[in-house]
Amino acid sequence: VCRAQGAERNRLISFLPQPEMGRLEAFLRTEIMRGCVERVVPLILEGAQLDFRGPDGYTELQLAVLHGHQAIVEQLLKWGADPTLLTMKE
Repeated sequence: VCRAQGAERNRLISFLPQPEMGRLEAFLRTEIMRGCVERVVPLILEGAQLDFRGPDGYTELQLAVLHGHQAIVEQLLKWGADPTLLTMKE
């Protein structure tokens, strides 16, 4: 499930039409939605912002919670994601 590489990875993030979002944040959101906990920490270590809000108004932490990925939620919190942020809709 978490084996997306190169062109496949680019195809997976192509649905994120957000020019202000960096490449790392787009990859991070993709891996969170896919439930790939083993790819989350390397992206954080590369510099992906943890509290970036996507076009849906959710942070990465909120996205992980919405998708039910507890292991990713734990990693995001461990690496400093802010659990007090509200969505842009709240």
